Formats: sequence, C-alpha cells, structure tokens
Amino acid sequence: MGTKFLRLVSALFALALIASACGGAATETAATDEETAAAELAVEENAAAEAAAEQTAVQEATVDAAAVEQPAQDTTAVVAEPPVDDTTPAVVEEPAVEEPVVEEPTAEPEVDLSVAAVFAAGNVTLDADQRIEASVGDVVTLTIDSDVTEEVHLHGYEIFADVVPGETTTVTFTADTPGRFEIEFETSHAFIAELVVS
Repeated sequence: MGTKFLRLVSALFALALIASACGGAATETAATDEETAAAELAVEENAAAEAAAEQTAVQEATVDAAAVEQPAQDTTAVVAEPPVDDTTPAVVEEPAVEEPVVEEPTAEPEVDLSVAAVFAAGNVTLDADQRIEASVGDVVTLTIDSDVTEEVHLHGYEIFADVVPGETTTVTFTADTPGRFEIEFETSHAFIAELVVS
C-alpha cells in the first residue's frame, strides 16, 4: 500500500511541475502550490500511518514468536491416592447434633404457711383463724375457691388474683414486709383474713 501511494504522490507532484513549466496563470500557480502542499501533507500522514502499522506488525510477530518458542505447560495436578487398607473398617463421623436446651422448672419454694378460703353465698370460710400469723421470710400460700367471679387483694403487698367459679386460685408469696395486712375480696369487699407478719 505504501509503494502505490508514493507513486501516486510522485505522479501528482510531476504533474504539478509540468503545469508550472507550461506557464499557467498566477491563479493556476497558486492552485498548484496548494495542491503540492496538500500532496506533501498526505505523504507525511501516510508515512506516519505506515510506521505505526509496521510497529504493530513487529509487535505481533514478536508475540507469535514467543508463543511458538514456549511450549504449553501442563497445569493438571497429580494427586496421589493413599493405599486402600481393606482390613481397617471405615470410620464415618456423624454430624454433631445439638441437644435442645431444656430449662429445669424452678423449684417451688417450700411453703411455711398454707391457708384455704372458700367464698360461698357471700360468706367466707377459712380453714384457719381469721388472723394469719407469719414470720418475716415465710413463704405463704393462699388457696381460694368462690361461687362467684371475684378478685382477691392482699393489701400492703399489692397482690391481686382473679377468682373464677369452679376453679381454685392459688396465690404464693414471701412474707418479707412486717406488719398487719388485710386480705379481702375486692369487688364485694368481703373480709377474708388479716395477715400479721413479725
């Protein structure tokens, strides 16, 4: 391609010289000078393009030659298998199984004093005196039955418990505050007992 282009440029250049020798007008000479300058610019651009093409070709040839000179390397890894011993039984490890966490039920505190109350037909019946005596730190259990829906209230300790007909309600607490405290049915204001803690 470079040789043909050079011949074309040389031909144009020769034509320009002939035209100038023929004695053309000044405008034709100016046009010929412009054509000559354009031809020279084209020659320079073509030479630069040919130099770049030659450099690329040299680089490609170098890469191809390097590929031919270096044989392909085998990247296959060889893994040696251990010899099999048929006399030893295979050991299979079972996956670890996490045991579920079972919370032990909290032990009920040992009851020091137990009182049962029955509320029937508007009357309270206790299996003890209406004065319940306990020591500080005693665990006290009240068991209540009622023929009507009620709420039991232990004043001073601010303990409330719902009582439903046909069901037994159990209230267990630690008598940790000394003093005298009323136990009553909140809705009917029926007195159940007095708790004395000393």
